Order: sequence, then structure tokens, then C-alpha cells
Amino acid sequence: MIRILPKPEYAAFNADVRVPGVRFLQTNPNPSSRNFPNYWNRAKRELRRAYECCAYTSRMVRGDDVSVDHFLPKTKYPQLAYEWDNYRLARPKLNRNKADSEDVVDPFHVRNGWFFLECPTCFIHPGDNLSGTTRDEVTATIGVLKLNSPELADERCRWLVDLADGLISFDYLKREYPFLASQIERQGIQGQLRTLFALD
Repeated sequence: MIRILPKPEYAAFNADVRVPGVRFLQTNPNPSSRNFPNYWNRAKRELRRAYECCAYTSRMVRGDDVSVDHFLPKTKYPQLAYEWDNYRLARPKLNRNKADSEDVVDPFHVRNGWFFLECPTCFIHPGDNLSGTTRDEVTATIGVLKLNSPELADERCRWLVDLADGLISFDYLKREYPFLASQIERQGIQGQLRTLFALD
């Protein structure tokens, strides 16, 4: 995970999402999860345009591989269900993994070095020199989001093997998977990838 800078809501957000959402909440102040009208999906295209990358994997999203995550869960904070500032662009699997958890570091507040990529396992660990509280928060985030699931770890490895094999450029990786690019750059291991992945 890398830090994401908050983007302002688009011009029509109030009419598209907030106004009908607030109107619903005025007569249904504490709805169950299934009873919320999903007006936030009207903002999905603009959210993707604003952020481009999944907030939790820091990989570019494509096609239908996108969803609107309520960073603070709508069932616990219904007043934020229709607020742009509470939305994070997320791949559907990561959104499902997070569910209603509040034990995830906010991508708007994460700092460089909090998440460390280990090669060649492609597992993610808390960075070095974190305070106890921050380390606990990062560890919880990795667990809740299942960032070290075989599927996600294998995905990261495939991207790095493609980079090592020359099938993609570093500039392409930087654009499509900024977290991986930032880790390769930070650790200075681009020239060692073939050795690390035993490709020679």
C-alpha cells in the first residue's frame, strides 16, 4: 500500500449521490447493510477516473475490476454512506476482504516505508523502524485485506518476473502497479530480480 492523495468530489456528486442518499437516511436513519440504496455506484466511474489504482493493492484497476469501498463502514456510520471523502477505489476482492473492518490503515494517511515487499516470496510485511502502534496497525491491515493470500502474492511475483524477463518496462510497472515499482526502486533490486527469482 502506498499513500493516496484525496481528490475533490466531482461536480455532479451532490445531485447524483448525496442528495438522494440523505433523503433516504432521513426516513431510514439506521438501515441494515442490505437496505442501503447503492447510489454510490453512480460515482464509480468518476472515482475510478480520480484515483485509477486500487487503494489497497496500489494496482491500476481495469474494466469491471472495481468497486466503491466505504472506508468507514456504512452500517456503523450511515451518515457517511453517501459522502465522497469516505470512498476508496478498491478491487472487489479487497473490498470483500475488508468488509466492515475498521482495522485497516487509511490509504489517505499511510506513509512511505510502512509496507515492505519481500522478494522472492512477494509477501508484504510491516516496514522496519515502525513504532509499536503503527506496526500493529500495518500487521492488522495485511491480515484483514489478505494481502499475502496465494492469489495476490502470485500476482505480484508474475509482474516482477515479467519485469526481470524484459516483457514489461519499469516505466510500465510504475504506471500499472505503483506499489511494486516503489518497492523495487526503494530497495534498489531491479538488477537482482533474475537472481532472486532464479531465472538464470
